[in-house]
Amino acid sequence: MTGKTHFTFGTAVTVLLTHPSDWKSFLLCLGAGAVGACVSDVDVSTSGSHKGFQRLLLLIAAAVLVVAGLDFFFQAGIWAMIQQKNGLLRSLAGVTIFLALCLYGEHQPHRSFTHSLAGVAMLGTAVFIMLPQAVWYFVCGMATHIFLDLWNRKKVQLLFPFDAGKICFRLCSADGVVNRVLFWTGFFLLIGESIWAAVALLHHSGWLPF
Repeated sequence: MTGKTHFTFGTAVTVLLTHPSDWKSFLLCLGAGAVGACVSDVDVSTSGSHKGFQRLLLLIAAAVLVVAGLDFFFQAGIWAMIQQKNGLLRSLAGVTIFLALCLYGEHQPHRSFTHSLAGVAMLGTAVFIMLPQAVWYFVCGMATHIFLDLWNRKKVQLLFPFDAGKICFRLCSADGVVNRVLFWTGFFLLIGESIWAAVALLHHSGWLPF
Protein backbone atom coordinates (compact mmCIF):
# COMPACT_ATOMS: atom_id res chain seq x y z
CA MET A 1 0.00 0.00 0.00
CA THR A 2 1.05 3.63 -0.39
CA GLY A 3 2.54 5.66 2.42
CA LYS A 4 -0.54 7.83 2.98
CA THR A 5 -2.72 4.72 3.27
CA HIS A 6 -0.39 3.18 5.83
CA PHE A 7 -0.48 6.47 7.75
CA THR A 8 -4.25 6.97 7.88
CA PHE A 9 -5.41 3.36 8.08
CA GLY A 10 -2.60 2.17 10.36
CA THR A 11 -3.06 5.03 12.83
CA ALA A 12 -6.85 4.67 12.84
CA VAL A 13 -6.69 0.91 13.42
CA THR A 14 -4.15 1.40 16.20
CA VAL A 15 -6.52 3.77 18.01
CA LEU A 16 -9.41 1.36 17.43
CA LEU A 17 -7.56 -1.71 18.72
CA THR A 18 -5.73 -0.18 21.69
CA HIS A 19 -8.63 2.04 22.79
CA PRO A 20 -6.66 4.71 24.73
CA SER A 21 -8.52 5.53 27.94
CA ASP A 22 -7.69 9.23 28.35
CA TRP A 23 -6.47 12.25 26.40
CA LYS A 24 -2.81 11.66 27.28
CA SER A 25 -3.01 8.06 26.06
CA PHE A 26 -4.84 9.18 22.93
CA LEU A 27 -2.09 11.64 22.01
CA LEU A 28 0.59 9.01 22.63
CA CYS A 29 -1.40 6.57 20.52
CA LEU A 30 -1.65 9.02 17.61
CA GLY A 31 2.06 9.82 17.63
CA ALA A 32 3.46 6.33 18.24
CA GLY A 33 0.84 4.65 16.06
CA ALA A 34 1.58 6.97 13.12
CA VAL A 35 5.34 6.41 13.37
CA GLY A 36 4.84 2.65 13.70
CA ALA A 37 2.50 2.60 10.72
CA CYS A 38 5.09 4.31 8.50
CA VAL A 39 8.51 3.23 9.83
CA SER A 40 8.60 0.01 7.79
CA ASP A 41 8.93 1.96 4.54
CA VAL A 42 12.22 3.52 5.62
CA ASP A 43 13.71 0.98 3.19
CA VAL A 44 11.92 2.45 0.15
CA SER A 45 14.30 4.01 -2.37
CA THR A 46 13.51 6.50 -5.12
CA SER A 47 15.58 6.31 -8.34
CA GLY A 48 18.30 4.45 -6.48
CA SER A 49 18.62 7.14 -3.83
CA HIS A 50 17.76 6.10 -0.27
CA LYS A 51 15.71 8.89 1.28
CA GLY A 52 13.51 6.81 3.57
CA PHE A 53 15.48 7.82 6.66
CA GLN A 54 15.04 11.51 5.85
CA ARG A 55 11.30 11.06 5.38
CA LEU A 56 11.08 9.16 8.65
CA LEU A 57 12.91 11.92 10.52
CA LEU A 58 10.47 14.46 9.12
CA LEU A 59 7.53 12.29 10.19
CA ILE A 60 8.93 11.83 13.70
CA ALA A 61 9.61 15.56 14.00
CA ALA A 62 6.07 16.36 12.84
CA ALA A 63 4.57 13.80 15.25
CA VAL A 64 6.61 15.16 18.17
CA LEU A 65 5.65 18.76 17.39
CA VAL A 66 1.94 17.97 17.03
CA VAL A 67 1.80 15.85 20.19
CA ALA A 68 3.90 18.39 22.14
CA GLY A 69 1.66 21.23 20.99
CA LEU A 70 -1.53 19.40 21.96
CA ASP A 71 0.08 18.28 25.21
CA PHE A 72 0.87 21.91 26.07
CA PHE A 73 -2.56 23.18 25.01
CA PHE A 74 -4.58 20.53 26.84
CA GLN A 75 -2.11 20.07 29.75
CA ALA A 76 -2.10 16.28 29.20
CA GLY A 77 1.19 15.82 31.08
CA ILE A 78 3.14 13.72 28.55
CA TRP A 79 6.39 15.65 28.96
CA ALA A 80 6.12 15.44 32.75
CA MET A 81 5.55 11.69 32.47
CA ILE A 82 8.70 11.28 30.37
CA GLN A 83 10.77 13.20 32.91
CA GLN A 84 9.35 11.55 36.03
CA LYS A 85 8.72 7.94 35.00
CA ASN A 86 11.30 7.31 32.31
CA GLY A 87 14.16 9.74 32.67
CA LEU A 88 15.72 11.87 29.96
CA LEU A 89 18.91 9.78 29.59
CA ARG A 90 16.99 6.54 29.12
CA SER A 91 14.72 8.20 26.56
CA LEU A 92 17.73 9.53 24.65
CA ALA A 93 19.28 6.05 24.66
CA GLY A 94 16.07 4.63 23.22
CA VAL A 95 15.98 7.31 20.52
CA THR A 96 19.61 6.56 19.57
CA ILE A 97 18.96 2.82 19.28
CA PHE A 98 15.76 3.42 17.31
CA LEU A 99 17.43 5.73 14.79
CA ALA A 100 20.39 3.36 14.41
CA LEU A 101 18.03 0.48 13.59
CA CYS A 102 16.14 2.65 11.10
CA LEU A 103 19.40 3.68 9.45
CA TYR A 104 20.33 0.01 9.14
CA GLY A 105 16.88 -0.82 7.75
CA GLU A 106 17.11 1.96 5.16
CA HIS A 107 19.97 0.11 3.43
CA GLN A 108 18.26 -3.28 3.40
CA PRO A 109 16.12 -4.56 0.50
CA HIS A 110 12.51 -3.36 0.51
CA ARG A 111 10.17 -5.45 2.66
CA SER A 112 12.96 -7.23 4.50
CA PHE A 113 14.24 -6.15 7.95
CA THR A 114 11.68 -3.43 8.65
CA HIS A 115 8.86 -5.75 7.51
CA SER A 116 9.97 -8.70 9.64
CA LEU A 117 9.18 -10.12 13.06
CA ALA A 118 12.77 -9.39 14.09
CA GLY A 119 12.36 -5.79 12.99
CA VAL A 120 9.16 -5.39 15.01
CA ALA A 121 10.82 -6.91 18.09
CA MET A 122 14.00 -4.80 17.87
CA LEU A 123 12.31 -1.49 17.04
CA GLY A 124 9.65 -2.20 19.64
CA THR A 125 12.36 -2.77 22.24
CA ALA A 126 13.94 0.57 21.33
CA VAL A 127 10.58 2.30 21.78
CA PHE A 128 10.14 0.51 25.13
CA ILE A 129 13.47 1.91 26.30
CA MET A 130 12.52 5.33 24.98
CA LEU A 131 8.96 5.45 26.35
CA PRO A 132 7.37 2.23 27.69
CA GLN A 133 3.87 3.73 27.65
CA ALA A 134 4.01 4.07 23.85
CA VAL A 135 5.37 0.65 22.89
CA TRP A 136 2.08 -1.16 22.20
CA TYR A 137 0.79 1.73 20.10
CA PHE A 138 3.97 1.61 18.03
CA VAL A 139 3.96 -2.19 17.65
CA CYS A 140 0.29 -2.18 16.66
CA GLY A 141 0.92 0.46 13.98
CA MET A 142 3.92 -1.43 12.61
CA ALA A 143 2.05 -4.75 12.61
CA THR A 144 -0.79 -3.11 10.67
CA HIS A 145 1.69 -1.94 8.03
CA ILE A 146 3.13 -5.43 7.57
CA PHE A 147 -0.33 -7.02 7.49
CA LEU A 148 -1.49 -4.68 4.70
CA ASP A 149 1.63 -5.33 2.63
CA LEU A 150 1.06 -9.09 2.79
CA TRP A 151 -1.95 -8.67 0.48
CA ASN A 152 0.16 -7.15 -2.32
CA ARG A 153 2.14 -8.88 -5.06
CA LYS A 154 5.63 -8.23 -3.66
CA LYS A 155 6.84 -10.72 -1.05
CA VAL A 156 7.43 -9.74 2.57
CA GLN A 157 10.44 -11.28 4.33
CA LEU A 158 8.73 -11.98 7.65
CA LEU A 159 11.51 -14.22 8.96
CA PHE A 160 14.41 -11.93 8.06
CA PRO A 161 17.30 -12.73 7.66
CA PHE A 162 16.03 -16.12 6.40
CA ASP A 163 14.71 -16.30 2.83
CA ALA A 164 12.26 -19.07 3.77
CA GLY A 165 9.90 -16.54 5.36
CA LYS A 166 9.12 -14.57 2.19
CA ILE A 167 5.34 -14.56 1.58
CA CYS A 168 2.56 -12.53 -0.02
CA PHE A 169 -1.07 -13.23 -0.90
CA ARG A 170 -1.03 -11.55 -4.37
CA LEU A 171 -4.63 -10.33 -4.01
CA CYS A 172 -4.27 -6.62 -4.84
CA SER A 173 -1.82 -4.03 -6.11
CA ALA A 174 -0.11 -1.56 -3.81
CA ASP A 175 -1.76 1.49 -5.38
CA GLY A 176 -5.07 0.20 -6.78
CA VAL A 177 -8.72 0.34 -5.76
CA VAL A 178 -8.20 -1.50 -2.46
CA ASN A 179 -5.49 0.98 -1.50
CA ARG A 180 -7.82 3.93 -2.14
CA VAL A 181 -10.66 2.34 -0.18
CA LEU A 182 -8.36 1.70 2.78
CA PHE A 183 -7.01 5.25 2.64
CA TRP A 184 -10.44 6.88 2.80
CA THR A 185 -11.67 4.40 5.39
CA GLY A 186 -8.71 5.21 7.62
CA PHE A 187 -9.06 8.94 6.94
CA PHE A 188 -12.69 9.21 8.02
CA LEU A 189 -12.20 6.76 10.88
CA LEU A 190 -9.30 8.82 12.20
CA ILE A 191 -11.36 12.02 12.02
CA GLY A 192 -14.21 10.33 13.87
CA GLU A 193 -11.87 9.02 16.57
CA SER A 194 -10.33 12.47 17.03
CA ILE A 195 -13.75 14.11 17.37
CA TRP A 196 -14.83 11.44 19.85
CA ALA A 197 -11.69 11.98 21.95
CA ALA A 198 -12.14 15.77 21.87
CA VAL A 199 -15.79 15.52 22.97
CA ALA A 200 -14.83 13.12 25.77
CA LEU A 201 -12.13 15.58 26.94
CA LEU A 202 -14.52 18.53 26.89
CA HIS A 203 -17.15 16.52 28.76
CA HIS A 204 -14.63 15.40 31.37
CA SER A 205 -13.46 19.00 31.81
CA GLY A 206 -17.03 20.16 32.37
CA TRP A 207 -17.07 22.34 29.26
CA LEU A 208 -20.09 20.53 27.82
CA PRO A 209 -23.55 20.48 29.45
CA PHE A 210 -24.12 16.78 28.65
